[in-house]
Amino acid sequence: MTKSATQKPIAAEFNLGFDRFLEPFCTAVAQTGMKVVQGTETATITLSRGTIHAEPKGDLTLVTLSPKDAIGEQVLRDLLDRIAGLMTMDINWVEKKPQGHPANLSISSVHEVQRISPSFIRVTVSGPDLDRFATGGLHFTLPQTDGTSGWPYTDDGGVTRWPKGIGAWHRPVFTTRSVISGSQGAQLTFDVFLHDTGRTPVWAKNLSVGDEVALMGPSGSSLPEPRAYLAIVADETALPVAARILTESATNVCGQAVFFVPDAKDIQSISAPEGVKIRWVQRSSGETPIAALKGLDLPESDRYVLFAGEKSEAAQAREVLGKMGLIRGEFLAASYWSAT
Repeated sequence: MTKSATQKPIAAEFNLGFDRFLEPFCTAVAQTGMKVVQGTETATITLSRGTIHAEPKGDLTLVTLSPKDAIGEQVLRDLLDRIAGLMTMDINWVEKKPQGHPANLSISSVHEVQRISPSFIRVTVSGPDLDRFATGGLHFTLPQTDGTSGWPYTDDGGVTRWPKGIGAWHRPVFTTRSVISGSQGAQLTFDVFLHDTGRTPVWAKNLSVGDEVALMGPSGSSLPEPRAYLAIVADETALPVAARILTESATNVCGQAVFFVPDAKDIQSISAPEGVKIRWVQRSSGETPIAALKGLDLPESDRYVLFAGEKSEAAQAREVLGKMGLIRGEFLAASYWSAT
């Protein structure tokens, strides 16, 4: 579905002069958490999957999308539509497209469902275009609804539209544990943590072989840059991504990983470099992820630390890591859920 070569640029117009377009555009982009780089009568957003560039065109504003691949094209079209919505403005796509499926959406079927421990279900799905989830972002979105309205589609602007509106959809994010290619397509495996609340645990428990499932992505962060020393502190919700990182780390990496689980029976067999020591902590022990982070014994250089867990703990972890002398690029403190 994706292409290795850069996609053809896509043109869109806004019925507003650039001098009046720029301020609301920058405000809307800031609301999405991104930044605009301004030049002489230009404004550009740069993403890993391409760029969005705005410039004057007479009494109009011309916006050009330059995606790196088909997935990038979808991401940029959807992002520009979101920005236009925040600006309460319409987009005029210069070239219309027939209705279709989003380029980042894959339809698959459930191949296997396993209760691997008291707190985790492992799901394997199969489909013809799942190979792309083996690279790029570690995560994907699993859109869920009542099952009566069909999957998301694209309109004549190539923008993703959600039947019954996006608010009717639950869109949890999961980590790809593995992708195995075969003659009949690929099989993708992911784990579901069975927390006490929310729709996803119920959904996972009711899955049956043959059920149709949609995946959107890949998305999110990629594997960290190779370092000689790797340290990971992860709670239950982040165990899948931590396991994926360890599994794909170079064999000569050294380090330590501390994993928190609710039950001793949740301890998993994880493939990791021989030089990485894994320690499992049961929640009943009273030890916290922050305490485990503070207890890490780190080298002075060539190191990387991943902390992944609850939102407030992730914020605290950033402060702790800064006080431990780590600088930007040497760590990531990621939030996977919020207690409030």
